[in-house]
Amino acid sequence: MSTELRPSTPAEPLPPEADATLPGAIPAHRAPARRPVSGVPSTRPRPGLPARAFDGGSGMPALRQVGTPRVARKVGVMLMFAFVALPALMMLVPWRQSVYGDGQVIGFHPLDREFMVDAPIYGRVMRYYVNEGDVVKAGDPIASVENIDPLYVETLDLQLGNYEMALDQAEQTVRAYEAALVQKRLEKVQAIAEAEASVAEAERKVTEAEGKVTEAEADAAGYEILFDQSTKLYERGLGSGADRVKAEQIYRTAEQKLRQAEAALAQAQKSVEAYQAKRDAVEAKAEAEIEKAKSDVAIAQGYVQKAENEIQDARVKIRQQQQGGQVLAPRAGTVLRLLTNVGAGAYVKDGDPLAILIPETPHLAAEIYLPGRDVPLVRAGDQARLQFEGWPALQFIGWPSAAVGTFPGKVALVDSTQTKPGKFRILVVPDMDGPELNYGGLRRGRFSAGDVVTGRLSGASATVVAVEPDGDDPGVGELTIGGISGEFRPDEPMESTGGAFAYVRSPWPSDEFLRQGARANGWVLLREVPLGFEIWRRLNGFAPVVAKDEPSAKAGASGEKDDKPKVKRPK
Repeated sequence: MSTELRPSTPAEPLPPEADATLPGAIPAHRAPARRPVSGVPSTRPRPGLPARAFDGGSGMPALRQVGTPRVARKVGVMLMFAFVALPALMMLVPWRQSVYGDGQVIGFHPLDREFMVDAPIYGRVMRYYVNEGDVVKAGDPIASVENIDPLYVETLDLQLGNYEMALDQAEQTVRAYEAALVQKRLEKVQAIAEAEASVAEAERKVTEAEGKVTEAEADAAGYEILFDQSTKLYERGLGSGADRVKAEQIYRTAEQKLRQAEAALAQAQKSVEAYQAKRDAVEAKAEAEIEKAKSDVAIAQGYVQKAENEIQDARVKIRQQQQGGQVLAPRAGTVLRLLTNVGAGAYVKDGDPLAILIPETPHLAAEIYLPGRDVPLVRAGDQARLQFEGWPALQFIGWPSAAVGTFPGKVALVDSTQTKPGKFRILVVPDMDGPELNYGGLRRGRFSAGDVVTGRLSGASATVVAVEPDGDDPGVGELTIGGISGEFRPDEPMESTGGAFAYVRSPWPSDEFLRQGARANGWVLLREVPLGFEIWRRLNGFAPVVAKDEPSAKAGASGEKDDKPKVKRPK
């Protein structure tokens, strides 16, 4: 059966006589007339397009109704090209590598962090003068502690008297030992002088013996010649035998004297050696006695020092008892917690904690813990971005300039050993290197381009390039600076050559809202690489790109390096 639709043709009208039917006759069958399909307009084929078998001139172009328009076709091609080209182009987009860590906000200086306020004496806590959350100044009372022994002060006075007597005895002992030391030194000088005299006398005898030996050698040599001459004359018959015998006797006598002189010389030399050894022994003995005397003096001085320390401790205890055991705040801050286990009426020892105090500090830092594999990549002076708990932020890791809600920082310290298992600590402080410098609390004058601003505490200076005051508060604004010398400190007063006076505002939130203990996330910024390289590195698990040279200890301490990243701060 053919599926081709053909156009309907109007039925031919029947003749009038055919309308009438005879009774009992069966009417003739008529084919029903075809009606056009409703909702489908009758259209003709568009010129220039080939006729389709389905259309067949029926006025129902179904394929044309469901076909893709030419505009949609172009848009699809463009989208397909974009989907193919966009990943390739994204591979070349710059990407800032970073190292992630988390931690909390603390005081930069160790003395600016929370500490315990201890009891100064042994006794009972009578009362607390503050509650948790109170703000105190240096010297304000926190609690009072009284000793349970009412006669404790009198006992301390007696101990002080005993310590003073012990000090007098120790000082007398020191003087006695010092006098003995002087005597030993005099005895040493005298004994050495006597020994030196004996050595000199022995050396003089050696000299005399050497002279006698020389004289005896000369006599023996002369008599030997005479003896030889007498022997030769006797053998020739020119001399008598008596002369020869006499010459021989004289020669033998001279030889005997020579041997005696040599023996005397040897004896004198031995005497010199003996006296020298005796002198050394006397000197060593005297030196040992002097050293012993010095040791006695040192021991006695130790007793003196001990007695002085005991006297000082007794005086401090007496002064504390006289002050009534008042526990004072060592510095300004906020009372974080009162220890409930030592409330009023509790007994405490000296050194027991009574309260925890958070000092007021203008210098906050973020304590960030990094994995051990990333610590060799970080140096002091590296830039960082921080996200604090309670401040909504949108962080683009690879594009820090596009981040919203993060704050600039700079690595100030990298610990040389791990603080937690597998974790190393770094301290990140506000980045005050410019080129933007926030100010607040403008008291007098106004900043102008070309002025030189100087920090009173840090001594840093810079030239103002542009000024952007806050529209709502004229005392707050932002300076664009250049020619920076040194580094400004947060909240330090600064003054310009134009007479303006204000305070440097930290790029971080105010310490009224950003408190110690708030959690923080940190990203230490490294070098800039293509995004494709970063994806390839992460897929292969390689380390980020660092400098070719290994960081030295000097560079790590000073924070200097050639490839320091430059990051534009978001407005």
